[in-house]
This record gives sequence, structure tokens and C-alpha cells, in this order.
Amino acid sequence: MFPDRVVEMKHKQVLDNNLSLSDAVENFILDQEIGNRAGGTLAGFRYLLQNLCAFAEERGWPPLEELGRAEMREYLADWKSRPRRWAGKEKGPGQRISESYFESIYRRLKRFFKWCVVEGYISVNPLGDIPRPKVGKRVVSTVSEDQFCLLLKLTDPGLFDTPARKFRALRDQAVLWMFMDTPGRRHEIARLTVDRVDLKERRVLVEGKGRKERFMYLGAVTTRAMMKYKTARDGLGPWTDDWWVDWLGNGMRDNWLYLMLKRVGERAGIQGLHPHQFRHTFSINMIESNVPLPTLEVMGGWERIPQTYLATLGDRAARAAHRRASPADRLAGRR
Repeated sequence: MFPDRVVEMKHKQVLDNNLSLSDAVENFILDQEIGNRAGGTLAGFRYLLQNLCAFAEERGWPPLEELGRAEMREYLADWKSRPRRWAGKEKGPGQRISESYFESIYRRLKRFFKWCVVEGYISVNPLGDIPRPKVGKRVVSTVSEDQFCLLLKLTDPGLFDTPARKFRALRDQAVLWMFMDTPGRRHEIARLTVDRVDLKERRVLVEGKGRKERFMYLGAVTTRAMMKYKTARDGLGPWTDDWWVDWLGNGMRDNWLYLMLKRVGERAGIQGLHPHQFRHTFSINMIESNVPLPTLEVMGGWERIPQTYLATLGDRAARAAHRRASPADRLAGRR
């Protein structure tokens, strides 16, 4: 065995025996950064694992190597009991985090501890014998045409009397049309930069999950709304490359889309309106328009179309069929 390799292994053994949970988390996050993980993925791991460290310290957990199923069950049970939140606030009394979000917490924790095993920090993954949470297939929530028309009415620039409020309305309408016309995720649309918007070709270049780039194409109506916004934006002479700016020409914060939809949605009486509902809506509309699934996968950056979309389509078909052939309605007609 080479001397350098012996020194490396001895150093690693000493490190393994003294590494704390917080040190392991820092090393894991650094490893993910070196691996060029997407910003959203890094943020999700960082939030969860820093929360894990705080929880472990508060409960007086044993050292990293001694963590087992009891601690993992305690931590997962705590997450299961937490209230669902929307824009930093509790969404409603008695509402807990969704099944899909809870399942993602489990997957991230298991990935972290699997990495710890590979690195030699622990000998056994404490989540190994805890089954992966099941996620039921649900009919996804979409935005109806009536709801969307109401959102447009509430953001009509003609309703406002100051230049600042008119500009905000132009911006909000442009982003609403883009939400309805593309399968864009929140961060894909929110982080647009000027160089990635090509209105002449009616398309925008976005970076999706896994740092995968793709074009999203715009219809004539959306392009017109974007052009109106661009004219107003250019008049501000902003010093930023951000596509979406405020009245002072400053780039918008990451959470502005959440807050905008929350504000307008509440005025429209649409509770819990969120950006991903538009992605669902676009996808289901495309499938109903007979767009081939492989083409839709390219448009939305999916490896495969979520089965929840097909379940939602089945529900729509069932509703239409029942309206046509309701047994109770037919019997009532014979009376």
C-alpha cells in the first residue's frame, strides 16, 4: 500500500470518530456544491439539514454514529405534525404538510445518511428500515378559465391612477399570461434575465431542475403582453439584467410571484392560489388538445408526465360523461 494512501486512511479514521452531525452536514452541503447541484436543491438540503441539527441539539440526541431509528422516527413525526404554510404563514387550522412534501423530506434525509455511510462517518443508515412514505394519487388543482379572466380584470392597468401602480399591473398581467401559456416553474419564470427573453422569436430560455436548459414558447397574446411590459420597463432605465423589476427599476425578490398570486388570488376569492397550479393547468390543457406526451415532456422538462395529470383528465372525462348520462336525471325526466 502506498504511504500517502495510508496517511489518508488514518486521517479519515480519526475524522470519522470525532465528526459531529453539524460537521457532517457542512461537508455534505459542500460536496453538493462541488457537484454543481441546482440552487433550489441546495437550498432544500440546507434548510432541512440545518433544521435537523437544531432539532438534535434541542432533544439531546446521541453522537452521529449512535443515531438510530428511534431518533429518525421522532424527527419525522415532528415534521408530520407541523402546520402547512403559505408565504411564511400557516395556511389554515388543522392543515398539515402535504404527503408529497413529507415524502421529499424522507428522501433527502435518506440521501444524506447514505452519503454519511459512503464517507465512513457512520456504519448503518438509520433510515434504512423505516419505509418510504406512500403518496396517494390525487386530482391536481388547476386554474379555470373564469378564474383566470377574473385575475386579468383585477390586474387591468386601467383600474389604477398612478404610474407606479399602472406599471405593476402591466408586469403582473404579463406574468399571468406567461403562467397560463407555458409550463414554467416558479423559479424558472421569476429568475428570467433580459438576455434570455427573445420576443422576436416568441420564446424564453429557462433553466429547470438539474440545470437543464430548454426553450418555452409564447403565443401571440402573451408576446404582446410581454412587449407592453418591456416598453414600460425600458422607460425606467434599470441597471439590472433581471427581466422582472419594480417601479424603481430594481430586480424583484425570489418570493414576489408567491406574494403577487396570494394578493390577487385572495381578491379574486381563489384561496391558496400558487404558481404550480398554472403548470398543472397548462399541461392538462395540452394533453386535452392532443399534444403528444413526448412533446409535452420536452416542453415542461419532465422525464415522464406525472400520473396525477392523467388522473385529473380522467376526472374531467368522468364529470362530462356523468352530465350526459346521469341516471337520476334520466329517471326524473320520465316522471
